[in-house]
Order: sequence, then structure tokens, then C-alpha cells
Amino acid sequence: MKVLIVRFSSIGDIVLTTPVVRCLKQQVDNIEIHYLTKNNFISVIENNPYIDKIHTIGNDLKSLIPLLKQENFDLVIDLHHNVRTLRLKYFLGKKSVSFNKLNWKKFLITTFKINKLPKQHIVDRYLETINFLGVLILAFLTAVGGGTIRDILINRVPSILVSEFYATVALIVASIIFVLELLHLRSLPTLTLVFIFGVVLRILAYYKKWHLPTLSKE
Repeated sequence: MKVLIVRFSSIGDIVLTTPVVRCLKQQVDNIEIHYLTKNNFISVIENNPYIDKIHTIGNDLKSLIPLLKQENFDLVIDLHHNVRTLRLKYFLGKKSVSFNKLNWKKFLITTFKINKLPKQHIVDRYLETINFLGVLILAFLTAVGGGTIRDILINRVPSILVSEFYATVALIVASIIFVLELLHLRSLPTLTLVFIFGVVLRILAYYKKWHLPTLSKE
């Protein structure tokens, strides 16, 4: 898997993105990490052992696009998230995830002194950008893990293989949350609605005997 991490500036912000680089390298097998930053800041990351290749940008983004296209990245991780990175992702045409800069919340605190910023370190927010796959996996395991262990202990075919709809509900709900995260629409009201939707869907599936194609018990 080849990944491009994008953070143009500045020194402090680039340093704060390095835990993302380290976690990816240590936890994802066979990953090749490229990093794109401005020429002025290459010294901040040039000796980072977790980065395989560094790309730099000056004032001309257009001349860099063909070189980046040749790399054929699998994923672009946009930790800068501005107009220039939007253009970059558009021209590359690859799957991407973006850091939520919470610009409107910053505007509220700087203009009206209304603090709506989360009580969360910026590094944790950077790490959330690459946590989207973990949401789906965790939701699935949480939904089916207990029941599957129970069935195995009593020497019965796990019910997830022969009936029920609960794991599917978990994956649907997790997928919706993932989309909300991509669109920067995740909030308490939207998560509450998703939760209610999941509960209603599970109840309907139970009473109406909905299930996906299953394996035979024999």
C-alpha cells in the first residue's frame, strides 16, 4: 500500500503529524509512506525513519502533479486541508481522507470568544483521520464477538453464520458514521439519529425475521 501524507506547513504542525506517520508504519503491513511538504520545511522530516520518500512543493502545484501521478498512490491523507490540497486531490483522483480543521469553531473562539473546540489534543485529532477502518472493524467485532464466543463454548454453529441481522446492522451504522466523518457532519445530534436508526433497524429485523443468505447448519 502506497500512501501520500500532505502537510505543507509549518514547523510545529508538521512535527505534530509525525505520530500519524509512525503509527501507520508500525501498524500497517507493507506500507510505503510518502510525505508532501513545502521546500522550506523539508529539514523537519528528512531524517524521519518512517518516511520512505519526501516530495516538496514550491509556488507551482501544477508542475508537481505529473510526478505525483506517476507514484500511483492508493490513498492520500490530507492533514492540511485547504484549497490547494483540494486541487491536489482532484488532480490525483485517488481515494483520500482529510483532517477536520474545525474552522468554524476556530472562528467562534477568535471572533466571539465562544469556545466550541473539543477538549482533545491536536495529535489525537490527526490520528482520527486515519482511524476510519478501525470504526468498521470495531463495530463488527463488538456486535458479534460475545454471541460468537457463547455459541462456540456450547458447541453450536455461531448464529451469525446461520441467522440474524445484527452484525449487518452494526456495519451499516458504522458505515454511516464513517460517511458523516468524511463530510465533517459528525455531531451529537447526528450520532443520536444514527443510534436510533440502528436500534429501530435491529428491532424490525428481529420481528420481521430479516436475514441475509446463510450457511446451512448441516
